[in-house]
Amino acid sequence: MTAPSDVLFKQRAIIEFLVAENVKPVNIYRRFEVGKAIIADQDRSGRPVTVIDEAHKQKVDDLVRGNRRIKQSEIAVALGISKERVQHILRELEYRKICARPYCSHATITAIESLRFQVIPHPPYSPDLAPAIFFLFPKLKEHLKGKKFNSDEEVKAEVKRWFNAQAEEFYLDGISKLVNRWQKCIALEGSYVEK
Repeated sequence: MTAPSDVLFKQRAIIEFLVAENVKPVNIYRRFEVGKAIIADQDRSGRPVTVIDEAHKQKVDDLVRGNRRIKQSEIAVALGISKERVQHILRELEYRKICARPYCSHATITAIESLRFQVIPHPPYSPDLAPAIFFLFPKLKEHLKGKKFNSDEEVKAEVKRWFNAQAEEFYLDGISKLVNRWQKCIALEGSYVEK
């Protein structure tokens, strides 16, 4: 039931709105005559929202925990609900992002295939298993340390020159170290690998 103070607040808001719309006071009064103006929320037509119940929340949570790479559209199909409802439930469950797949460009895929490398899946956002972070960038930072540049173009040119100056063995060594780090990660059951 609506408290009397809530009714008065709603009436005042409506009156202020109608005054702003230049409705004459006599017409405002007529709208509020007993039985003519109902300001309480009324039932609306349309399909009631029935999928934001605890059972659906639990099903969504189970699907996400079972596969952190599941897409919202896959959840919607699996549960027979709309993607919009899935998004709403995910927000209520405080999931910020699911389906965290690493991006891989067509050029990268082509290069991997031409070098006959085997792509090994790894957890997303795992800097201890990304060769660029644990192997390449520290050496590049060491090379650039103490150097002064006057523009972004100079930095880009120096980085490109450094990359081109590295022998093929340098890159193969970095990739081979990934295998060792991968094995450590498996042995530590997914925990962070320092060295």
